[in-house]
Amino acid sequence: MTDILDIRNPVIWDLRWVWILLVSLLLFLLLYLAYRWWQRRKERRKMVPPLTPLEKGIGRLEEMIQQKWIEEGRIREFYFALSEIFRDFLEAELGVVTKEATLEELKPRLKAVSELIAQEVNEAMQLLQVADLAKFAKLIPTKEKVFHSYRVCRAWMTKIAERRRQLAEQALQLQKVSG
Repeated sequence: MTDILDIRNPVIWDLRWVWILLVSLLLFLLLYLAYRWWQRRKERRKMVPPLTPLEKGIGRLEEMIQQKWIEEGRIREFYFALSEIFRDFLEAELGVVTKEATLEELKPRLKAVSELIAQEVNEAMQLLQVADLAKFAKLIPTKEKVFHSYRVCRAWMTKIAERRRQLAEQALQLQKVSG
């Protein structure tokens, strides 16, 4: 009679632990998704519109002045940075390729820009020529001349950017009137 066994009660699985595990995973997933959504929303609020070429240039000029290169007599480094900032502005604002251009190559490119008058082209070329003399011919201008170059660069960039902004506003207004 050993082969006959009593009927046992059916095995009841305790599904509470499975449900607790599933609910925990679901809750964790929801919390993770909420956290990611909150982070993206926070990043969108932080997004700052990109700086204009003028804002970038002025900011870099101010950083350069704060480094006190002029006071320390590091005139050559100052003019290297000034020339680079000015050329970057010309490329970004006017679309003139300046990085690998010599002064002789740059002058016709600047003259081809319709928004620049001859006096402005000459001012830009004089500024770059003084910078090249200080960089390569080791001309050491006085501190007053160096500060004058800084002021000329800043004023020139501001004048050009402001004129382009005004022209863009006028074109937009004309478009609204005619459209």
